[in-house]
Amino acid sequence: MIIREIREQRNITQSELAEALGVSKSVISKYETGRLEPSISRLQKIAEVLGVSVETLLRDKTDYISLASDDRYGALKKRMIKYMELFSPDKMVAAEDKHHLRDRLAALTGGRCELCGKPGPFIYEDGLPYLELHYIDWLSEGGEQTAENAVVLCPNCNRKICYTNDPEINSRLKQTAKKHAKLL
Repeated sequence: MIIREIREQRNITQSELAEALGVSKSVISKYETGRLEPSISRLQKIAEVLGVSVETLLRDKTDYISLASDDRYGALKKRMIKYMELFSPDKMVAAEDKHHLRDRLAALTGGRCELCGKPGPFIYEDGLPYLELHYIDWLSEGGEQTAENAVVLCPNCNRKICYTNDPEINSRLKQTAKKHAKLL
């Protein structure tokens, strides 16, 4: 696998790579044998430690893994390509615009999570409650950075949504987000 090839070219042991990533050596072994798929953020860290770009890791993977197949790495490559397209500097929404939307939605909700209704877990220096901006239709899946596609959630609910991607909850949040267009 390409991670192993680049690691060996750089004379980095599995143990050294594992230590740099903060994981066990067995996790590195599983990445290299394809028994475990690294997350996007972990793939970025691997690329950083190995001194290559994520694009290089993914481009090289396509030499070994057919995108036409329905395997894990084909799906990972498709997600990463979409991620890189969305977050390229020419397509990113300015950070201040993103924070402005989050702040407007937090004010609209009275500083409460739009899923569980609890207040943000702490207060920023500017007096606003800490809530995270969540795009219902994920940006990596073609969702738009608009108020009609966004809600503010407490960190726990945001993680829950990101890891479960529950269609029932997403449907509820879509109804909530539709109201934003009328109120903002």
